[in-house]
Amino acid sequence: MSLVDIPLPNAEDQFMDPATKQYIDSSLALSEVQSDAKLADFRAIVESFMAQQKARDLAAQREADIRIHADDARFERIEKRSDSIEAGISSLKRFVVATGLSTVLGVAAFNAALLQNMQTAFESGRLLSAVQADVVRQVRETDARQADLMRQMREVDTRVGATSAALTALQAQLAELNTLARERLANERAAKPR
Repeated sequence: MSLVDIPLPNAEDQFMDPATKQYIDSSLALSEVQSDAKLADFRAIVESFMAQQKARDLAAQREADIRIHADDARFERIEKRSDSIEAGISSLKRFVVATGLSTVLGVAAFNAALLQNMQTAFESGRLLSAVQADVVRQVRETDARQADLMRQMREVDTRVGATSAALTALQAQLAELNTLARERLANERAAKPR
């Protein structure tokens, strides 16, 4: 190449020697290639990290799902248990009411029979003093039986009250467990990455 063949530099290149410009262009091209290589390495690292993070997130999601299903099963068992307790208490209440009713009816029937016997004895007029002694004895027995039945009814009422208190405590515990479970589930779902 001769001096005649060298083209005139552009207005922007007037102050730069063509050899220097070529050196700078090659340096810039090399720098760009190196930057592209570093960017590709960085992308590969980020993609690898994202894949690992996605795998960890999936594993954490599976574990959370397993815990949620286990909690759901446990709460179903608790609900079934509380339902059976409520059914048992309801049955006990019916039994107590039926027992109290039959006791009252039994006492009333016994009193009616006693009054009928007393009326028959007084009407017949036979062995008045013996009948009176028998009536007094029967009245005392009736009073004793009635007092015993009343004591039994108070014991049954006491047991029903204690059972109702226990049911109320169990219902409060169940409500507390349900609240804790819902909060835990909400916290786990809120903590779950999207």
